[in-house]
Amino acid sequence: MEESKPWAGTELPCNETDRLLFNLSTKVTVGDGAKARFWHRHSSWLEGAAPKYLAPHLFELVRRKNKSVQQELRNNSWIRSLSGRITTTAQVEEFVSLWIRLQNIQLTPGVRDSIIWRWTADASYSTRSAYRIQFKGSYSGIRNDLIWKAHTENKGKVFVWVLVQEKILTADNL
Repeated sequence: MEESKPWAGTELPCNETDRLLFNLSTKVTVGDGAKARFWHRHSSWLEGAAPKYLAPHLFELVRRKNKSVQQELRNNSWIRSLSGRITTTAQVEEFVSLWIRLQNIQLTPGVRDSIIWRWTADASYSTRSAYRIQFKGSYSGIRNDLIWKAHTENKGKVFVWVLVQEKILTADNL
């Protein structure tokens, strides 16, 4: 969220699965609403979710999807951007649901928006915690410790370990 970083404004090199993992791993706390994006998928600021997921039919109607929470809540700008465009019952239902959820949102001037990483004790992101969470709940049928205890050359152990990880560069893995 800091604009002083050299990578600020560049496109993130990640796919939809990476984005979903990030969404589940973070929680945005809105202060003044200047940084958090109102509709965006990576701003889980409204009851732990982004309005894009709470109201997907409305999200399709919105033209300017990158506005901040502050911009959209000021004078109910989000409502004006949908005015005259809602035509289906699904859109009406989502509009009412979103409107109800937004009634309790209070912006706090002078307090910056913050993001919390759910997988560390200090709520700060670390590459290690992100890597570990990708494998949370996965199961390996092979006991890797047996590979390393085998009485064979190290290159054989490494080969078997790479084989078990399905990382051997065969035609289907390339």
